[in-house]
Amino acid sequence: MPYLKFEDFNHHINKKLLYYSTWKFNKHDFDTNSDLFIECQNTENMLSQWAKNLLKPAYIYRSFSAYSYENKIVINFPEKSVAVSYCSESFNMSQIGIQLVTLGKEAVIMSKKLFEQGKFQLHFYWHGYCATLTEALAEHVHRVNVIDYKKTKRLSFGYPALPSILEQIEIVEMLAGKEIDVEISQKNGMLVPEYSTCALVL
Repeated sequence: MPYLKFEDFNHHINKKLLYYSTWKFNKHDFDTNSDLFIECQNTENMLSQWAKNLLKPAYIYRSFSAYSYENKIVINFPEKSVAVSYCSESFNMSQIGIQLVTLGKEAVIMSKKLFEQGKFQLHFYWHGYCATLTEALAEHVHRVNVIDYKKTKRLSFGYPALPSILEQIEIVEMLAGKEIDVEISQKNGMLVPEYSTCALVL
């Protein structure tokens, strides 16, 4: 199982996304209260230390032959072919990458612990931090597994290009997500543990 060290990928955290989109601050907040920005930085540093000590990030990255058929991408796994809906420009590649990343169950355990202890603000910060850190992990895996990654796109299920989140069920099963302790709900296509994401790289 390819576990990663926190230091391998934490530098990919998008701080603008974390502070403004996830934690819901705005530039005016920081311009009018310099102490608030320092407080956010201190909170991020504390959560980073928690993450470094607690988390067990892991990933799977594999490549498969693929082709387009009407508005779908057909991926040829060794066991069988799987088609996924694709709503973007035409797909003209013969190879596709698939990645599955997770921060591990420890992130969820800490989130629940903070909530149960009534530490709701810390729970809010931790949840947002882990969501942003998951994206940083996905970015790192994309970069280290694709030679010319800038010429490729990483597309997640449930977004416009791959609209059906349920279609990632077979993908995760074909990838053997259980190898990194990731399972998927047959009912709604959600990944378990929470801070995990699956994407096609094309």
